[in-house]
Amino acid sequence: MSGTRVKIVLVAIAHAFALLQPSVVGAGDRPPLILPDELRDGLDIVHEPGDSSFFSDVPVHDQFVSYVDQNASGPHHDGRTWCGAFLTLTEALEAVSGRAFIRVADGTYTPDGPNGDREATFQLIDGVIIIGGYAGCGAPDPDERDIALYETILSGDLNGDDVGNVENPSRAENSYHVVTGSGTD
Repeated sequence: MSGTRVKIVLVAIAHAFALLQPSVVGAGDRPPLILPDELRDGLDIVHEPGDSSFFSDVPVHDQFVSYVDQNASGPHHDGRTWCGAFLTLTEALEAVSGRAFIRVADGTYTPDGPNGDREATFQLIDGVIIIGGYAGCGAPDPDERDIALYETILSGDLNGDDVGNVENPSRAENSYHVVTGSGTD
């Protein structure tokens, strides 16, 4: 739908099935990945320490984490810290490979900039977990996560000017697909 805003409430993951069936997907053929405690709540996951399934017992901070914050102060934006975060989710998705986490601070993120490519989309990647709702750079605790207080919104409104219903001309530049999961396992 044109102009639809999608809130990242818990997690966007290309291996959603693996969250529920870690012993089936990824067993032995992929490096292990940890599901942070904040995402384990409410999931019935059977995982024996030391097995080679999708999850591992290595702390999440020892794995690759990238940060996205449209208000990051910089001066460099390589995604390694909250204040050095990528300014767009698109940059982070282009930079990661393999098993990774992308933590996204509050704000509204679009697949392209103003008057950008309507074909642009946030393409999900196998093994990459995107988590929103973080306070981000400038907060006393940038790792604080509260999805109600720090809303992370993925929007197709490239110009940020949507008004009225879907037939309104202000929606003519919107992305066709905000998030795409095709081509993933």
